[in-house]
Amino acid sequence: MSKPDKEYWRDIYEGEFQAGRDRQEYVLEVFSKRFPKKSFPDLKIKETGFGAKTAKRIKLREHERGEPDKTVYYKGKAVCYIEVSGSDIQMTPDKEIWIRPDKFDHAKQKDEEVWFYMVYKNGDFLLDREAIEPYQDQVKTVYLKGPDIPERYISIPSTKAHSRKTFFDWLEEQIT
Repeated sequence: MSKPDKEYWRDIYEGEFQAGRDRQEYVLEVFSKRFPKKSFPDLKIKETGFGAKTAKRIKLREHERGEPDKTVYYKGKAVCYIEVSGSDIQMTPDKEIWIRPDKFDHAKQKDEEVWFYMVYKNGDFLLDREAIEPYQDQVKTVYLKGPDIPERYISIPSTKAHSRKTFFDWLEEQIT
């Protein structure tokens, strides 16, 4: 089986770029409400991942593929990274959260914590590396875009996810 060209997945998911951008904006909004600049002037969140700033198709730079979408800085130093994803489904305790293996591989290479911020219809579910690690070998192949388009994901029980409050409390602890 030949490896698809570097535009393959972008072609397949192009119709979902706007939904992804909406999730990015949502996370920025939630973050700024919890950590207003007036109260937290030294805490900043910047969009640093490939394509995180736009819903448009942009030129692919291979070295950035899989990098987290956002970096949180405190007094100019990176505190953590945030990978934003999700789906237009209701997440329930019997469902699984899927993380791309390449995204988790990138997360494992970072010195700072990486949080996977998953946005679903009924709420936010967050996973840190520790929550994902026990499941990293539980990779499943799914066919979301058709019978000839296999996709691989690490499958984590949704009950292992943290709440947004847990993430925000963790972050505040890091900066105080």
